[in-house]
Order: sequence, then structure tokens, then C-alpha cells
Amino acid sequence: MTRAYLVDAKWINEEYLPTVEEYMNVALITAGSSFWPATMLAGVEDVTDDAFQWACSDPKLAKASATITRLLDDMFCDEVLDASGTQ
Repeated sequence: MTRAYLVDAKWINEEYLPTVEEYMNVALITAGSSFWPATMLAGVEDVTDDAFQWACSDPKLAKASATITRLLDDMFCDEVLDASGTQ
């Protein structure tokens, strides 16, 4: 995750506009998409090994959910910045 933040900082510092593919590869990491399925199971007392292995396998459901959430967040932040005149 730290490397992804460094890539993001480098893009900002260099005023580099990444392609959508480049951006999403970094954005999904910084959004924590690979962590939430396993984290979600941490509080479950009777979680099975199979469920935990699935959660650690970077499931498509987690990636799809993170993609939607990240894009919605980016759109909202863009609207807020436009409204405040800081962008």
C-alpha cells in the first residue's frame, strides 16, 4: 500500500496524468480493496478455513465492490473540489 501512495505522490509531484488503467491499478490498492474481505472475517468466531482462504484470495466480488466505491468516492471528491473552487 505504501508503494501505491508513493506512486500517487510521484504523479502529483510530476503533474503526470495517468491512464485510467494505471490509475485504477493504484487506486484499488490505496482504497484497501484487498484487505477488507479478510478484515471483515476477523470478528467472526466460527469462520472456516475455506472462508478465510477465499477472503485472502483477492475475490472478484471485493475488487468489483472496491472499483465502484472508489469511482463514486472520486466523483464525489471532484464535485466537492469544484464547488469549493480549489481545483
